[in-house]
Amino acid sequence: MEVFKDKFWLVVVVAFLITFQGIFFSEEEKNFSKSDSGYLENVENTFDSLFLNIEGNSDPCRFFEKILFKLKNAWLSDTNGNALIKRAVTRLKKRFPGVFEFSFVNRDGNVIPELCDFPPPKVMIKKFFLDYRSFLSGKSALPERQKTFIQGFLGKFVPFNQQIHNRVLFATEGFRKRYVFISRPSSKGCFIVHLNQVDDWNLLTLRDIIKQFQKKRTSFKLGFFDNDSKTFFPPLGVYCVNKEVKNLLTEMSDEKGKAIVRGRYVYSAKLISPRICLVAGKAVPDSYFEKKRLLHITAICVLAILLVIFASLYHYREYFLKMLTIRNKLMIIFAASAGIPLLIVVFNAFSFLMDKRQIIESEVFSQVAVGLNKFDGGLQAFIKDIGKELSSELESLQKSTRQDSIKEDLEKLVSRNEISYIRLFDRKGKLVFRKEGNMGVSAFESLFLDFGPSVVKMFKQIDSGEAIVGKRVSLETAKRKKGQIDEGNLLLSMITSNIGSASLMEMENLKIVTFTYLLRDQAGQPSHFVFIFWEKKQIENLYLKKHLLKLWRDIPQTRVWAVWGNELENKLPPAKKWPKTMIQFVNSLGVGGSVRTQIQKEPKGEVLLTGFRCKALEDRFLIARTSDSMIRRELGVIKYQILGIIFFIAFFSISSAIFLAQRFLNPASRLKVGIEMLRSRNFNFRSEVVGSGEWKELLTTFNQIMEGMKELEVAKVLQDGFFPSSSLDLTNWRIHGVCIPTMQVGGDYFDYVPVKDNKALILVGDVSGHGVSAALVVAMAKAILSHPLTPLNPKETLEILNYLFFKTLRRKKNMTCVACLLDATAGTITVSNAGQSFPLIIRNDKVIEVELPSFPLGVKKTTKLEIAEFVLQPDDILIFYTDGIVEYPDQEGKMIGYERFFSDISKRVGKTPLETVKNTMVWLESIVKNSPQRDDITLVVCQKL
Repeated sequence: MEVFKDKFWLVVVVAFLITFQGIFFSEEEKNFSKSDSGYLENVENTFDSLFLNIEGNSDPCRFFEKILFKLKNAWLSDTNGNALIKRAVTRLKKRFPGVFEFSFVNRDGNVIPELCDFPPPKVMIKKFFLDYRSFLSGKSALPERQKTFIQGFLGKFVPFNQQIHNRVLFATEGFRKRYVFISRPSSKGCFIVHLNQVDDWNLLTLRDIIKQFQKKRTSFKLGFFDNDSKTFFPPLGVYCVNKEVKNLLTEMSDEKGKAIVRGRYVYSAKLISPRICLVAGKAVPDSYFEKKRLLHITAICVLAILLVIFASLYHYREYFLKMLTIRNKLMIIFAASAGIPLLIVVFNAFSFLMDKRQIIESEVFSQVAVGLNKFDGGLQAFIKDIGKELSSELESLQKSTRQDSIKEDLEKLVSRNEISYIRLFDRKGKLVFRKEGNMGVSAFESLFLDFGPSVVKMFKQIDSGEAIVGKRVSLETAKRKKGQIDEGNLLLSMITSNIGSASLMEMENLKIVTFTYLLRDQAGQPSHFVFIFWEKKQIENLYLKKHLLKLWRDIPQTRVWAVWGNELENKLPPAKKWPKTMIQFVNSLGVGGSVRTQIQKEPKGEVLLTGFRCKALEDRFLIARTSDSMIRRELGVIKYQILGIIFFIAFFSISSAIFLAQRFLNPASRLKVGIEMLRSRNFNFRSEVVGSGEWKELLTTFNQIMEGMKELEVAKVLQDGFFPSSSLDLTNWRIHGVCIPTMQVGGDYFDYVPVKDNKALILVGDVSGHGVSAALVVAMAKAILSHPLTPLNPKETLEILNYLFFKTLRRKKNMTCVACLLDATAGTITVSNAGQSFPLIIRNDKVIEVELPSFPLGVKKTTKLEIAEFVLQPDDILIFYTDGIVEYPDQEGKMIGYERFFSDISKRVGKTPLETVKNTMVWLESIVKNSPQRDDITLVVCQKL
């Protein structure tokens, strides 16, 4: 111990050297190390979000949908004579040269020439605008004449008699104007955009995203590598951070999406298609390394300071122990025995709960992702189920011989199964029944007209015993053998490959689900051929309607929405307006099958978002929103278990602490009893002196205080005898007063002495200070006033008091005092004042101050006192008081003040002086309540009865 004490300053010097070395000689290498894994993980997550965002916007159709949707909003908000929309269109054409061709119409359907890139068919566009607006309002369906306009102007593959606005639609095959976009008709009008498929169409949006990104983000550099052409965009050295990226691609080929460090640079790459590899790079700023060095220096300085503190505590431990109070010692004991273990347990429990929550969240995300993928893959099974259901329903038509009956049954079949397109042929190839819904099937129209001979040929093959099932000719084979197979046989081979079952067929960029069935007569011979198909999107919607809500029940605490393309208002099932964060999450989704997860905080808890772009359900996104209530319940059980452990540790620790602190608590309980006796004014109580050290001193001192308080109690009784015990009555006047000291005894004094001829001398004084010393001065004043030779005249009485106070107190104490002689018969008062608060006269609810300024008594050997005489009116009330009333703080800590006292005292006047005093004291207590009294309070009231 002594050796350590002798070398205390050596410890201080060592701590100083450590700090000096940390500041001046500890230079962190400006390179990455294992300690930078957290930073690298953040950069990697940033790269991953960036790649997903680009991947989700790499589809040109979806990308241009977003741009044109924003253009539609700009068009609606343009109130400056189309000036803003002109600039927006010009910028868009400059940004994507050769892609867009615009046609704008106003609210009446008339073409706006200055906003059109080519002369459109004005009359047809106007009719289409008016008819389509009427169709959207539900007033009517699109007339048949619009079918020609849609196929001729917009494109032959654009659907007819259904909503086609706010989507980039496939329009034509083999032409430059491959796609079309139509804005929703509004009070402003609408616009039609033809999109030309320019060279490198698939790379067009990717290049634009990179260009726009580089304009806004200078810290990140972005590009892509084209595996087909073996080139970069932009070229190396222009946008990329380092020319070593090309060499790093080989190294990153096995770890796509992982961050790779080269010096002070971080790179990452991701393959978004067999052709395109995105590459991103970021230079780590110098501030990061400076921050690391600053943290290193701070840690060294803290270590040195702690070393000095602990050395100081050990070296001066006796001094510090003496400085600690009893409360501090008890706090240290409880903190050491209970607080520190509890903090360790709570910290470990918090870390465990955080890790457990992450594990549960990962399991939930995995469960939801499996459910969504399974749901996406269930479309094929749903198509097969539809075929089975239709087959079972059509079996009931086998015995029907009348065509009218078959038609009626087929009508019911169509309504029950939401069939959009159906054809019924007889053995002769005659079309005996047809029905079609709101589908754009113009590409098949010519095939259906010539389908009769193909049906006849099929029946002949059946009669001859040839098998027709399984002889499917693919579209690719038909194209290679063009001229060797007619379109009717091609269609027949595709739709009859699986008679009695539903199957997906793709032709001319249209995807449909077909179902074929042979109706037989009573003899079992084929009599009719039924051909049914749905547009694939309609089958998808039917699948979602029937099975999406079931998915809600299969995945606990989860709500799933299917979003069609970029139109977030097209959700199934319908939902309220989505928050901005949900929209951003949908926009960040990548290509088909790429699952993305995100956690969002809401007022009621966290929400787990899972989503991906479907593979089977084309152009649709499945968004799952899972509440964390189940996670919170599971964590709640663990929390209760941990709380049980914490309570056990707390109970054990606190019990130990109480046992160890018992030697302090026993004397404290005795002292507490003594304090209760002090409050109850039982000054005869003496506490037993137990313990040692501070407790012994405290209990001894407490007994001494009780002894002094007993003496003060006697002094209080004696001082109370100085003051009049009751009111003084003259012929028609009554005087009453009260004094409330701050402590046991006080320095305020009041008295009223009857004088011959129906007169009374009233004195109110205030000695400087409080307590016993002030009470002694009051006793002197009482003794002087009680002497028979003391003249009962205001001025002379004050002069005698001043002379004696100056001679005996030697200016260590002084006293303010006012003396007043009341003549009850004449109704006059004679007043003399020595620095006391001016007496008050309340006359007609107004307060009048009797101003006679002068020095207090005992300040000068002789003092000049003025005397004044006043005539009182019958209703006047005379009040004397000390400044303890006006200096009393209210509940807000502000003094009552003279103005407030004067304004309220006139409202407290009663019928007698005693009543007036009581009313004033009640008013005072209502203002101050529990505020501490700062000075003695005295109040004397003279009132005519």
